[in-house]
Amino acid sequence: MKRFGLLTRLLRIRMLVELPFGAEAADLAAYLRAAMPMPERRGASTSVSWTIDLMIAAVAAEHGHAIVSYNIRDFDLIAVALPAPLRLPIMHPSVVGW
Repeated sequence: MKRFGLLTRLLRIRMLVELPFGAEAADLAAYLRAAMPMPERRGASTSVSWTIDLMIAAVAAEHGHAIVSYNIRDFDLIAVALPAPLRLPIMHPSVVGW
């Protein structure tokens, strides 16, 4: 819950921007989904959460933004699979002082 409050505050002061999931991001997410198998995991991870991660990465790549996430493992896998001109930095929140 603490993380959600921080995100809400950052959105309010415009340090974070909501980006649309448009046709280009949808095409890129579909490309990634077809090209990458879901990582083997135990626990609550599902194909739905993996697909959402792919969609988030596609939106960030389309708009040229980095991803700041506690889920470094999955986003690092996705970043490597992106076409070279769209590669994006993946950072843990502690790196940016969250």
